[in-house]
Amino acid sequence: MHRTLALVAARAAASGIGPVGISRVDSRHVLIADKLDNAVILVDILRGGAAGRREMDASPRYRAGDATTWPDVVGVGTCASCNFAWVTTNRDERLYKLSFAAPLANDTSGLARATVAAAGANATAALLEPRMVAVAADGREAYVAEHKHGVVYAFDPRAAAPDVALRRL
Repeated sequence: MHRTLALVAARAAASGIGPVGISRVDSRHVLIADKLDNAVILVDILRGGAAGRREMDASPRYRAGDATTWPDVVGVGTCASCNFAWVTTNRDERLYKLSFAAPLANDTSGLARATVAAAGANATAALLEPRMVAVAADGREAYVAEHKHGVVYAFDPRAAAPDVALRRL
């Protein structure tokens, strides 16, 4: 387990970009937001290596192979019973919801088939420089940190992406 995480950390240190956000799925898996790959990657920390991957290609500006159009993933949050993950991005300053058919703890192949939807206008207007996102262990509340004004917001992560209502803490 420690070897896989050490390799992830070494990759980030060597390039200045790479894996920047991490969220525990269960005792065997973590989700990583990887800037270098413009993706969310499911890592099997017992076996080592990727168990799934979902490119963040939902941005209207996105063009494959052109890193200047990538949303620039920063944070990722999920939980063992969640059939979703939330991802923050820098370049397009958005909060995205990845929806799975079943929780990743039960179906690791679900990440590749995840649908991606951006949070609606209310959330986008509040998040000028979103950073980390975290989901409570029971999946009923989530938090997102906004850098520009030093604000943390709470929201219901089960809501459909366009309907997300942020509550300033």
